[in-house]
Amino acid sequence: MKNSILTTACILLAFNAISQVHPPDKDNTIFRQMWNMYYSHKDYTYFAPLPLASVNEGPMKVDNLFEAQFAMPLPIFIGRDHQRIGTRASGLFVIPRTTSRMYLTDDNGKPETSYPVRPLNFNPTLQYVHFMQKGKDKHACRDCYINSTSDHFKYYSVSLAHFSNGQCDSAIRAGATSNNHYTGNFSTNYLKVSYASVSYRKKSSIWFTQSYFYQYDMNLFGVFGFDETQIKRYGKHRIGGLFQFQSEAKNKFFENVSIRRYKCKLNGDYEDMNKDVTTSKWYYTMQFRIEPTFILDDVDGYFRREKDRLSLKVSYAFYPLNWRSLGLFAQGYYGRDFYNIRYDQNLLQLKFGFTMDPNKFIPRNINYYRDKPTGNH
Repeated sequence: MKNSILTTACILLAFNAISQVHPPDKDNTIFRQMWNMYYSHKDYTYFAPLPLASVNEGPMKVDNLFEAQFAMPLPIFIGRDHQRIGTRASGLFVIPRTTSRMYLTDDNGKPETSYPVRPLNFNPTLQYVHFMQKGKDKHACRDCYINSTSDHFKYYSVSLAHFSNGQCDSAIRAGATSNNHYTGNFSTNYLKVSYASVSYRKKSSIWFTQSYFYQYDMNLFGVFGFDETQIKRYGKHRIGGLFQFQSEAKNKFFENVSIRRYKCKLNGDYEDMNKDVTTSKWYYTMQFRIEPTFILDDVDGYFRREKDRLSLKVSYAFYPLNWRSLGLFAQGYYGRDFYNIRYDQNLLQLKFGFTMDPNKFIPRNINYYRDKPTGNH
């Protein structure tokens, strides 16, 4: 154990040593735009009250109170313009992902005031990202408009994650052909390798992403194990993708508004401060995402006759940029329930709510301060 800790510490120190600050190049770089791309692909952090759902067993209609997820990449290291060329395009992130639900009925359809779905999803992830861009681009700058040298990005990522629910009882109910949803153990670890290609479509002013991944679930050690009851039921080999359309920042102009205010002077008189408010702009972006996943290996032990190998998630997010971190969110899902021990249920879900994101996708190629164009808007 001591040797493992020492080896890990040496690797982190070596990584830090080669990524120290380096004198900036005479040419500007596009690395801020690269990380802007990466953040636009992360999982959603959302709160969705009253999502609509149905499952294959128990009550066909599940009365949901809410579902929420926190998934925010926290950078340990992230490349910057003034670092060495070899490390500017690399990043290391910790992603403390959790998901929670609450029902208004229990698993048997019995009405309750509120029924927390036990337990939470715990899915912490360590992720390394590297952009396959040249370390130096003489023709691109981080504040310029999109051009032939900055409209296509490629990167790969390697993720090591643990996924569990923190319980220890048997995953299968005694004498039943379904999982123990109340106290059953769910535990797995996975290595996920993905590749993403992002291109800018000038005619439609849209960033298009196509990303593909392979995921291998495995056993590590101690509490980081692959529960044996999941063998031939949960699946160890998965492939999938992410296809996303991200709009440029759109603007909407408002007309001039006349405001009349009065200022009280010390002598008791009032000063008329009537003036016109300058035309303001409202910027927003929209995001549409499709995420299919397919289980490759033997799942003959899965309870349902239909093995539910394919799952599909479709998401839409609308971000008014002057809302800071808040946006509107809608998502549909079909496939195995993604809520840990409940993977033995086939879930059809539709939810609406709010997404929280301090790292909104704000393209670097937009000049937000240009004059109002002529014509009607």
